[in-house]
Amino acid sequence: MPPSNRYSGLRWGLAIFSAVVLVITLLFTLYSWATTSISEGIAEIPFNDILSKSIEIRIGLAGNLFQITVIITGALWGVVIAKVDEAETVFALPQEIIMFVCASLILLSSLLSYIIYTYRVSYIYGIAGQIYHKDNPQMGDVFNPIINNFFVYQSWHFGLGCLVALITLISAHILRKG
Repeated sequence: MPPSNRYSGLRWGLAIFSAVVLVITLLFTLYSWATTSISEGIAEIPFNDILSKSIEIRIGLAGNLFQITVIITGALWGVVIAKVDEAETVFALPQEIIMFVCASLILLSSLLSYIIYTYRVSYIYGIAGQIYHKDNPQMGDVFNPIINNFFVYQSWHFGLGCLVALITLISAHILRKG
């Protein structure tokens, strides 16, 4: 078997794995977005300093993941665009093209999940501000799955996107050379 084909089956398996991960991540995100609505109402919870700090930490973590995802997505594309002959290496065969596109889209789904998550949290804060009662401060439960699932999706998509990006580069640089 020629060296260039030695890991062809493995590389196709990794491409299929990448495509399956992409489909699953997109289905979860799009299904949740299409089937849930915060305008239908969310149970209220008491608002206090502990809850406020917890929300602040979670929003900070989501923001940090968003920034890292932007950097990794930019780095993935930057390597392909800026490095001499990298585009030819990554885009030479269909397996790596599939993996690269899947990695990019999974990372973009992480960014989309962040946007949905922060929109929904800010919406809940907006409503809480409109109905605020000093004696009994309440707000919508931002830990409700209708909102929180998008934070979870963002985290999972980030990790899976990084994994598929790594697999793409390993396949293009190591496995293809056999």
